[in-house]
Amino acid sequence: MIEVLSTADGLVSIRVSGKVEKQEWEQVTTAVEEALSEHEQVSLYANLSELEGMSAGAIIEDLRTSLKNLTNMDQVGRLAVVTESAWIEKMIDASKKLFSDLDARVFSQDEVAEARLWVEPQPT
Repeated sequence: MIEVLSTADGLVSIRVSGKVEKQEWEQVTTAVEEALSEHEQVSLYANLSELEGMSAGAIIEDLRTSLKNLTNMDQVGRLAVVTESAWIEKMIDASKKLFSDLDARVFSQDEVAEARLWVEPQPT
């Protein structure tokens, strides 16, 4: 299940639990694309601490959207991911290497408040 918590002020916040299917992940990609079209800078907060897995369709949807938005990467402010999963942390580290301008951090479940504070859009 995916819950889009908010999309206000250039911050897209989501909480994910269970196994995610393609149709559910489309909610996230739609929220991100809309925020990118409305704001100069967009930050992303994703609480994935209860994620059990993603279907192949959800993974393909995520990759499709990521590739489509490669030219918009300069619009991404910060990415905060809450997880205890080593494979997600490795994916975030790989993304930071691929996109040197990506300001991303992984937080533990005990650091939710810190993650939310850190990801808040910075005044320009």
